[in-house]
Amino acid sequence: MKKMIWFVVSIMILCVMMENGIHGEIQSYTLESGPYGNNWDTTWKIHQYGAEKIRVHFSWIKTEKRYDWVRTSAGDSWTGIYSNVWSNWQYGDTILIRLTSDRSITDSGFRVDKIEVKMQNNSSTAPSRNSPPTNSSSVPQQTITQYRGIRSNPYGNNWDKKWEIHQYGAEKIRIHFAWIKTEKRYDWVRTSASYWDRWTGHYYDVWSRWEYGDTIVITLTSDGSKTDEGFFIDYIEYQI
Repeated sequence: MKKMIWFVVSIMILCVMMENGIHGEIQSYTLESGPYGNNWDTTWKIHQYGAEKIRVHFSWIKTEKRYDWVRTSAGDSWTGIYSNVWSNWQYGDTILIRLTSDRSITDSGFRVDKIEVKMQNNSSTAPSRNSPPTNSSSVPQQTITQYRGIRSNPYGNNWDKKWEIHQYGAEKIRIHFAWIKTEKRYDWVRTSASYWDRWTGHYYDVWSRWEYGDTIVITLTSDGSKTDEGFFIDYIEYQI
């Protein structure tokens, strides 16, 4: 009887050892695309220093079926609505997620809620996502897109108003205007990113230039007559 019990316990220990050898440590990790727009082609990078392989878990994916896609560098591709989905394993310490869309009908995108990491040299403890790297130059830049929803509202005469968008920790930042509507030649929208970031009249689907640092400033000015709707910023993109 004792031999039988010892045999069962040995099998259980062996199974646990095999499981630990095959799988990694699951960590909480929050990344959400936000509702995406038409003609998107945006990539997110998830990096875990020291990982031998990495995969991501989507709590949900919501795209227009057959036309808009979520893909990973591990070889996955999804279109439509899914929940509770693991990607394939990506060998190395970085996995990329890409969202592409056509020019009509959009949806919510995706939400990553956790990652699984197998560390090199069979290390049993993976560094925390928030742990500082030992050498920051060894960590590739991560580009993140976030929904903001900043609207100027219809502006008045003789305006000179500024909006400041700050993203803590960003190395550089830019903004996306869903639309800009001003009186052509007289009323202007500008950003602090460049002298050439200036628009007057009607525009749609416009990215600003990159502003180096963690803050970008938008200015709207108008003359003494005839106004319009101003602008609507739907997304920002930044690198850390």
